Amino acid sequence: MTSEYIDYFGLTPDKLEEEITLLIGGKPAPARIRWSRGNRSNPHFLEKEALPKRDVLFFHWTGKAYEKTQLMMRNLFYEDINFMSINGSLPDRRIQFHHLESNVFLVRIVQ
Repeated sequence: MTSEYIDYFGLTPDKLEEEITLLIGGKPAPARIRWSRGNRSNPHFLEKEALPKRDVLFFHWTGKAYEKTQLMMRNLFYEDINFMSINGSLPDRRIQFHHLESNVFLVRIVQ
């Protein structure tokens, strides 16, 4: 699946990121999808051969350009933050990203 998205978004070693839109509570929020290439070319702790090469895609919304997204994500996880402050652990929930079309992903929390 990762390679399909790498191709879909036209990611290359020279273009590792692409702008996307997250739908959070039905409202659009800017973010980026990023290709991380784990090629183990400069390992710090383990030998190069100890872990396999891998390609990973992740979403990010750090920095001033994404303050709206950060606030929307904080609001989405408001109950989880309160739960953790009371119980000392996170509730058993996960976040899912569903690719809808073009560069749009639906963000959902599932139990």
